[in-house]
Amino acid sequence: MEVLGNLPHLAILRLWKDTFQGEEIIFHFQQGLFPCLVVLELSDLDDLKSLSFMKGALPRLELLHVENCIHVDSNGFSGMSFLPSLKEVMLKGDYNNKFIDNLRAQLTQNQNQPILKGPWA
Repeated sequence: MEVLGNLPHLAILRLWKDTFQGEEIIFHFQQGLFPCLVVLELSDLDDLKSLSFMKGALPRLELLHVENCIHVDSNGFSGMSFLPSLKEVMLKGDYNNKFIDNLRAQLTQNQNQPILKGPWA
């Protein structure tokens, strides 16, 4: 991921089923990586447990699309308030209410007031 994160003009990153192998996938986006990323799509990553964003990471991210990553922990997303350009989070699939509530709470703390889209909205 660090190699991809250092690509200066990468605007769209799609990680789909079988992209990663292992018992547990944890993405930790650090400051300085993915400086031009606008769209991040995670789809059918069965082993995805958590996704965290540090302050200064993904400064241009506008859309986070997560589909069928149903094993994400209830507190699996963190640092959503640190994404200054985020406009939309799209969730597809079944997620528990605690996860959705936690995500909504983080999005309300984001200065850009991104919207959350999904089948329950």
